[in-house]
Amino acid sequence: MSLFYSLISLFLLVVFSAVGGELSPSQQNFLAGLARDRYAGRWLNLTTNQLKELRLKAEDYGQRFRDRHLSDGMVVSLRYRSLQSNEVISYENLEKSAAHTGLYLGTCAYRWMVLRESENLKDIRMALTGLNRAVQSTGRSGVIPRFVGKAEDSRYREAYSKFGGEDPQRLGFGRLAFRGEGEQTNLVWLGGATREDYAGVNWGLSTLLVSTRDLEIRNQVSNIVVRVVSRLDQDSWRLNDGKGEFSFIDPVLVTAWLRTAVVIDPKKYSEKYNKQVTELHGSRKSDLSDSGFCRYGDPAPAFFRLANLMALNQSETNYARHIIFQEMISKVWRQSQAVLNPWPALVYLGAFEPTPTDSTAWAILQGLLYEYPSAPRWSARLNLSENREIDQLQANGERWTRYAQLISKRPSVPFLWSYPSTQTVGGLDEPVVHPGLDFLLAYWMARHFGVTPSDELDLSITQIKPRVFGGAAISGSSLQATNRPAAGQ
Repeated sequence: MSLFYSLISLFLLVVFSAVGGELSPSQQNFLAGLARDRYAGRWLNLTTNQLKELRLKAEDYGQRFRDRHLSDGMVVSLRYRSLQSNEVISYENLEKSAAHTGLYLGTCAYRWMVLRESENLKDIRMALTGLNRAVQSTGRSGVIPRFVGKAEDSRYREAYSKFGGEDPQRLGFGRLAFRGEGEQTNLVWLGGATREDYAGVNWGLSTLLVSTRDLEIRNQVSNIVVRVVSRLDQDSWRLNDGKGEFSFIDPVLVTAWLRTAVVIDPKKYSEKYNKQVTELHGSRKSDLSDSGFCRYGDPAPAFFRLANLMALNQSETNYARHIIFQEMISKVWRQSQAVLNPWPALVYLGAFEPTPTDSTAWAILQGLLYEYPSAPRWSARLNLSENREIDQLQANGERWTRYAQLISKRPSVPFLWSYPSTQTVGGLDEPVVHPGLDFLLAYWMARHFGVTPSDELDLSITQIKPRVFGGAAISGSSLQATNRPAAGQ
């Protein structure tokens, strides 16, 4: 009898692993209709087998992320010596590390809310330790650098030696790379942090405060928030790394940081926050309802402004203000559906209790998550400019596809949801592996909102089928290229 069941399990394993990673024609048509601002039929939810594949893909990305893509708690992409080598020679995309570390903290918070596993808390503590080290490394406590790492780490030295361009007066250091001060001289930090870095970090910290009561984690979050807000206050709410890099921050980001600070110390920060949020709602100069995701432009600013709004909405206790934030989020969602970006859908679903049963949001989340390639996520260039089968146009001095494309027609980049879904050329063909944070963030948020349920699934008889877009797997390497685009795509 046991042999019989073993054979059945083997048969099912083969069947499930042969199930393609492609959406059905009906699902693809539905998403194509959304990109054209119209519905095409009815969205069919992912099947049980598709949900199984999605869950296994998330576990695979999560384990790879934990094992390979955290450098002392901060998020990195990895450059290998070659496609056939397992030797990491350099950390990559460090200019986005602070923002992505914040997004990773939020991702861990959502996974914790779904699974309640102690491993999630360990991941959170590790990233918080890295972030806490970062905000103390610059000599100006509370400044958020783009990245901080050990000076003697050869993989990091390769990156910081040219970060920001060469500096002839400081051999071995890029123009925006600086040795830590005081007790941090064994570290090198990267300057020039932007509003996006501060928004990503705040969203992650705010999400932790509303998701976990773990005392150690809340103390770590409190230490970081107090340092950052105190520094911003001292610097008249400008980003100033002390090395000549200045930047003003918009009122929504100011309000979001103050709201997070109120959760930690209401007596100290409530008055400042009340004044700031009243001015924000009164003037509406920075009203995010006018900041939907542009179809033919860079979505990163809108992505992180929406992160600010989500941070405000999820911790606001004043009902009237909460309603205003919900209205603003809803308007952004309505304006952004055609770009096929999971982030506006996730923020919208998270803005209400109970979670809205919005078929459009579910279609975007389920469809793009399922189509996302299996790990590892190699950097890859995509060029659609000569593809005459895809309708294109000229706008803002660049060439775009007229309508948003599915992931198989997008370049492989560090965080897909902060890149245009209509770009015709992008990405680089290099031996660089991205962590898949974009997938993990969307997946665990969608799990929490009930869009990709899999708690009752039996995962023992299925596996992930690698997604290869026209490229061959790498022979003899554990770093199989699952997302290499076909030439000319």
